[in-house]
Amino acid sequence: MKYRFFLLAFTVTFSFIFYYSHVFKVDFNQQTEHFQTKFTEQEQKLDFFLQEKKVLLSRLDNFRSHNFFEENPPFSLHVYRNDSLIFWNTNKLPIRQFADIHYPSEGIIHLQNGWYFAKIVKHKKYILCGSFLIKHDFPYENKDLKNEFVAPLDVEFEATISLEQNPGTSIFGSNKSFLFSLLPNDSQIASEFESQLLLFLLLASLITWFVALFKSTHLIPHKIKWALPVLIIGLRILSLKFNWFGFMGETQGFQ
Repeated sequence: MKYRFFLLAFTVTFSFIFYYSHVFKVDFNQQTEHFQTKFTEQEQKLDFFLQEKKVLLSRLDNFRSHNFFEENPPFSLHVYRNDSLIFWNTNKLPIRQFADIHYPSEGIIHLQNGWYFAKIVKHKKYILCGSFLIKHDFPYENKDLKNEFVAPLDVEFEATISLEQNPGTSIFGSNKSFLFSLLPNDSQIASEFESQLLLFLLLASLITWFVALFKSTHLIPHKIKWALPVLIIGLRILSLKFNWFGFMGETQGFQ
């Protein structure tokens, strides 16, 4: 079968194109709906957490910090008395000891290290502020600091948080009020496994095409042989323009 090498090259190339489309074809609206469901669940859990703490506080004659201490608290908790911070169960939130423009407050809050969602409940002279992290947002990134959404609010596409309402990717609170939008990045990044598999398929495609052309040079009309280098250069220009091979940045060999 004289065209078996071309058939193999077409098969491998088709596999690469098919998997490439599968990796980078994301239904943002569907993913946003899934995120909304998980966010609503987190908000409901936060409400229950705060009500528990409020009931506990109402049963105490005076505030005692050891009554509010937990080994692995599900949410961040800050307790204020007359606007002064008297208890906190985490040091991960970069807030000052006394109330400022960020705390205690409700809704979406952008702090130095990320985006948070917070709610407050009041009891007499006390304010209890509970919150959870939505997405890290560090001034810079490295192998330890990644600007990523955190579980269980992780999404399958790269996105930023915007306080402007965006149709199709808007997130709402339990009271149906708008909170923020997920803005997909122009270029999406594949996971390390996906990147490695794509790189393997790409290299296999290039090798099979090279073998097919080398084995079948006598079958190619002499008049069109000159077009092959032009085709290769043209494909390379298009790949740079549309960032076709951006996924290779996630493979160890290109980091």
